[in-house]
Amino acid sequence: MFLGFTAFAIMLILGRCVVTGQFHFLFLIWNLFLAWLPVFFAHLFSAEKQAQNRKLLLAVWGLSWLFFLPNAPYVLTDLFHLKRINNIPLWVDWLLLLSCGWVSLLLGFWSIRKMLSNLSARMKKTSARAFEFLLFFLCAYGVYLGRFKRYNSWDVLTNPFDLMRDVLHSFVQPRALAITFFYGIFLALVWQSIRLFHSDGKEQHEH
Repeated sequence: MFLGFTAFAIMLILGRCVVTGQFHFLFLIWNLFLAWLPVFFAHLFSAEKQAQNRKLLLAVWGLSWLFFLPNAPYVLTDLFHLKRINNIPLWVDWLLLLSCGWVSLLLGFWSIRKMLSNLSARMKKTSARAFEFLLFFLCAYGVYLGRFKRYNSWDVLTNPFDLMRDVLHSFVQPRALAITFFYGIFLALVWQSIRLFHSDGKEQHEH
């Protein structure tokens, strides 16, 4: 399903390029690729966990997943780019941007579900729920760093000192705190809503 949804989003992007001769939204293909990376690292973590013999690689895949996870909910903020451009109907760009943002968000949730499944055996239920809740605020903070400070996930390695400086400064910046809090709450509510629909679907199937 996610591959099909991604293909649909890319089809909209490329179709827009062909029809209009403009390449304004081609960057969204790269953003979609980045949104898939948490899923990729979650699968690598799961495979390595089953092998149970390379703890270093387990840590590498786990940290890679965590650092790249904010790229998934980040794409939803590309709705900032929605504006009337020449004679292109506004609904076309709305559908394009929303498709990219929504499938990216679902990919992030899919990777979270897979990682929580891997970690649940080693964590108490209360600790697992606390970690789950914390993830959404970490994602929201990562979105702030990417959208407003223009950092990328790999800046942890390539630009650590500037990143750390801005992280420390952000702790006293109202905008950073507000975005982290409200976007984190939003992500948590969407996550819980999807879980609710999933559990209702399971109950109906059992009956």
